[in-house]
Amino acid sequence: MNRKYTVFLILVTLILVNSCTNNFNKNTKSFQTDKLSKCESIRDKEYKHECYTEVASSLEDLSICNKISIEDQSEKDQCYTQVAWRKKDLSICDDIKEQYEKERCYILTAAKKQDSSICNKFQNLQFRDNCFSTFAKENQDVTFCDKVENIKNREICYINVAVVKRDISICSKIQDLDIKSQCEISTK
Repeated sequence: MNRKYTVFLILVTLILVNSCTNNFNKNTKSFQTDKLSKCESIRDKEYKHECYTEVASSLEDLSICNKISIEDQSEKDQCYTQVAWRKKDLSICDDIKEQYEKERCYILTAAKKQDSSICNKFQNLQFRDNCFSTFAKENQDVTFCDKVENIKNREICYINVAVVKRDISICSKIQDLDIKSQCEISTK
């Protein structure tokens, strides 16, 4: 009898928690929808764009970004970046017009997704190297450093991973004697 009562209480608790969560999600969406109508009444263009971006990101709704005019492409692209990051959807980055913002979108979304293959999409060598270096440090994995093309950036990547892992053996991959020395000192 006691076991049946316990199972019953657990079921009731789960139903209540699920109901509260669903109501919270509905209320949050309703709040954001109300906020969208307020965005449209804002006269200052900059604040209006910020408002659209915030709501688009919260609702994960790219169509809201399209309310930003084509004349303000930079702000529209930033809105796309926020939605892509929130949804972890790299395909949204492909639609961004400005190259710098497109690559920024890839970096932010790749980091959120934990998907290093995105680093290869960067046309800009510095962005590509930074992307691989970021993954190397965050995952404490020097194999990402091996993909960094610029030699100095690669060696800095090695030192960053060596310091995080506190592994002096990684310093042996560094050829620049000053950086190697700094690596060995920093990992002790």
